[in-house]
Amino acid sequence: MLRAALVDLPFGEAGREPEILVAELADNGIVYECRVWTRQPGRGAEIRDAVLERARMGLTRAGIEIPFPQRTVLIRRAAVDDASGHCRRALAATPLFAGLGDDVLDDLAAASRPLEFAPGEAVVHEGDASLALYVVAAGNLEVERGGQSVGRVGAGEVFGEMALLTGRRRAATVRSQSAVQAIEIDAGALRAVLVGHPELAEELAERVAVRQHEMASVGEVEVEDETPRGLAAYLRERFQWFLAG
Repeated sequence: MLRAALVDLPFGEAGREPEILVAELADNGIVYECRVWTRQPGRGAEIRDAVLERARMGLTRAGIEIPFPQRTVLIRRAAVDDASGHCRRALAATPLFAGLGDDVLDDLAAASRPLEFAPGEAVVHEGDASLALYVVAAGNLEVERGGQSVGRVGAGEVFGEMALLTGRRRAATVRSQSAVQAIEIDAGALRAVLVGHPELAEELAERVAVRQHEMASVGEVEVEDETPRGLAAYLRERFQWFLAG
């Protein structure tokens, strides 16, 4: 997690691997010393801020609380309900899921996970295995392929669905340009929802196909099938593969 926080830091020196050392076994946790390299020492405060903010968000995404030396009273039911409501609102505002039945949206929201990313963090990396799709609830991200910017993703948009459903590796890196709130639906969660709502596979295949062709028309992606109908038929076959696990 700390290594991920140290990747592609602003003002960091390219080609120098960061170092992470155990500095202390403290009363409330383990203290690590992180060493990064820069040719701009005057930017130390900004580098420190980026590392700490990324580490904080990484801990939050992993469900790990910072052990502050104080008593914390938690009302978890309210937090769970609020997170589920946040996920449902974000899903309902996304063309891929908008208009689906209330029971389907409820199940999707319950299976989703809200995440936050600091500016400059990569949500997915080009070439990685595809384990989840993401809905952008707030913020902006840049799509990079081969180190070059090829597009943008903003609030209300989805990314990662084609790679997840086809089993292909990530075709691009998607990196936050601002603070980002995203909703993650991993393969296991989506599979469970599809098993409970088998009619959803047909609907999603049609919607994903239409969206891919819309993106292809403006040069954001390439599709092999010439028509949305042909791509939808292919995706229906892939859904059967996906459901089989």
